[in-house]
Amino acid sequence: MSVIAVVKYEFESSPDTKQGRVLQMPSSISMELQQQIRSGSLQGACLQYVNLMGVWLEGIDFSGADLTNACFEFAVLSSCNFQDCKLEKANLKRANLIGANLNGAHLRNADLYYARLTCASLKKADLSNANLERTILRCADLSGARLTNARGNPVIDRTKMEGIIQ
Repeated sequence: MSVIAVVKYEFESSPDTKQGRVLQMPSSISMELQQQIRSGSLQGACLQYVNLMGVWLEGIDFSGADLTNACFEFAVLSSCNFQDCKLEKANLKRANLIGANLNGAHLRNADLYYARLTCASLKKADLSNANLERTILRCADLSGARLTNARGNPVIDRTKMEGIIQ
């Protein structure tokens, strides 16, 4: 048997929100990036090729960030804001994107194998050439999204698909 990913976290619960806060992250993440993550905002950041595999990033604001070729495999990205992000060639395999805002995101050639996009918004997102094999799109919104040459068999259930561009 092989180990896929092992990540150790310490959490602090916040009484005024229902979410916990990560206190300790994997040592592979630079201290500067850890501080930015703790602040809750990576808005407009240039994080090309960053490896955040398996990291808990719930609720982070990535809007306008350049995450080209980033690795978010197994990451928890629920309720994150990726509006107008560059996620081209990003590895989002098995990522938890429940309730994420991906409106206008550039996901060309991204790998979304088995990603959970339940209740996610992908309005006008560009998913050209993306791998959507087993991607869970339950109650999501793909209105106006571009799916040119997207491949795979996603799980689609109660998803808005008005104005999709193929």
